[in-house]
Amino acid sequence: MNESTGESKIGFLSRIAFKLLKYDVLFLVYGVLRVMLDRKYGKYMKRYTEYEREKIDAEVCGGKKEYIGKIYLTPTYFVSDLVAVPYEDICWMYCKTIKKNFIKASEQLVVSTIDGFTFAVTCFKNRDYDPKILVMRKCLEKNPNIAIGYDRHKKARYSKLKKEIRRLKREGKDPIKEYRNKDFVVYFG
Repeated sequence: MNESTGESKIGFLSRIAFKLLKYDVLFLVYGVLRVMLDRKYGKYMKRYTEYEREKIDAEVCGGKKEYIGKIYLTPTYFVSDLVAVPYEDICWMYCKTIKKNFIKASEQLVVSTIDGFTFAVTCFKNRDYDPKILVMRKCLEKNPNIAIGYDRHKKARYSKLKKEIRRLKREGKDPIKEYRNKDFVVYFG
């Protein structure tokens, strides 16, 4: 027993263990979320062959790339944290604002592909430019068939497209070959 505080050694150790337990729980939650995200995006990267992965890596590490707000824009790929997508496979892009209790929490760039995969990249505004707008402009230079902006009509059309993609996959066809050269600006109208 500690004479000055009146606390036993067991009480002192249990108090420290309780404080450390809070941090352990936080790290556990973070680890579980990280594994879940890696599985989701890891599945997307598995569709590439080893040669394509090396090509993506060479483009990201090479000289002809732009880094804009967590996104690498290489000559042929849109590369974000755990996802790499050829520009030809992107069909729709739009900006999304996340609000919590009427306060803007973050802004995201949402990218949808022709194989039914949708992912969001959090972008932080710079004083000089908005990275989401800059990324969309650069992607449009590479593929002018990308539909830009959000409205209910585009969301309904993309839902129809996803159903068609699922049907094609059930039939054993490749939706990427089917939709790669489609003009999505006209399709989403």
